[in-house]
Amino acid sequence: MSRGGSFSCGRSSSGGSGGGGGGGTTPVTELSVKLLPNLVARAGGSTALLELQLPLAGSVQAQLYNMAGQRVLQLHNGQLAEGIHRLDITAKMATVAAGLYVAQVVTPSGTQTIKLIVQ
Repeated sequence: MSRGGSFSCGRSSSGGSGGGGGGGTTPVTELSVKLLPNLVARAGGSTALLELQLPLAGSVQAQLYNMAGQRVLQLHNGQLAEGIHRLDITAKMATVAAGLYVAQVVTPSGTQTIKLIVQ
């Protein structure tokens, strides 16, 4: 990922055969990124969770970009084990203006982007 603050709306995922279990139940075999819920309310007490299903352990970077391609916020930067993770990003999302954004997640098994609405 470039450090210049730009994003790509393309979706790519590589890997998938080297996954382990997420909490000892179903093995995670493919990178998956979701925002729960997709519509993030900055006020009102709702919780925003970034759900990551990681087939491989390693360094994970999650960035938030506006539609002009400018990096607005770092959602996560650190090591995560393989499996399913739900990162509470409620407090971070409360700092951004209402609008349409793109979250980009870069992992050892690939890169994915998702669109989200903040109101």
